[in-house]
This record gives sequence, structure tokens and C-alpha cells, in this order.
Amino acid sequence: MARITAVQTRLNVTTEEAKAYLRVDGDDEDALIEELVKAAKASADAFLNNPFQDASGAPELIPDDVKLWVLRRVAYLYEQRVENVRADVLTGVGTTDYGRAISDRGGSLDYALIRPYRLNPGL
Repeated sequence: MARITAVQTRLNVTTEEAKAYLRVDGDDEDALIEELVKAAKASADAFLNNPFQDASGAPELIPDDVKLWVLRRVAYLYEQRVENVRADVLTGVGTTDYGRAISDRGGSLDYALIRPYRLNPGL
């Protein structure tokens, strides 16, 4: 069975859009952000298993909720570059928490936003 890649191939998320969502200025991390967008789109496809096509096979629009989820996933991956670190003490600053609220809920981004578009969850 062919892997469904509708989000990866048809959803347009530009580096500039992702940087604006992340509130990143400058071009130093463009390559990283581009890779995070690719990873987020692949995660969406893997979860959704939806070709976003009508009965005749013609492409349908990919919902805005999917794009928003991809941007949220990019933000999660961008902010959580240090895995399995619960807290860090910075001299003169105090304690920094790396994603405690997310990790306390199970360690992953909420899929509720895109769950209505999921097809064949058993595949």
C-alpha cells in the first residue's frame, strides 16, 4: 500500500510563515526550520492517513486546521530541542522548565485539532 503524502506534497507552509509563527528574526536557523516543517508535515500525514481527494480522485483543499497543527508542531519541535530534560538551573536566572506542561500530559502535541480529518485510523 502506498504511503499517503497529501500534506507533505500539497500543503504549502513557507519558511517565512513558520518563522513568523515562531517569532524568529534573521536567517540563521532557516535550514533547521525547513527541516522541522518537513517533519511536522510527515507527522500529519502519518496520523491523518487522508489523501484529501474526492471520490473521483481530484484533490480537495487541505483544511486550515491542518496547517495550524503543522505550525504548532513546528513550534513544539523548535522549542523542545533538548529531550528528556525536565528543568535546568541557570546561574543568575533561576530554573528553566523545558516543556513540563506538555510532558506532564503525555509528552506529545495534542492531535485533537486534526482528529476530525483522520481516515482509517487502524492503518
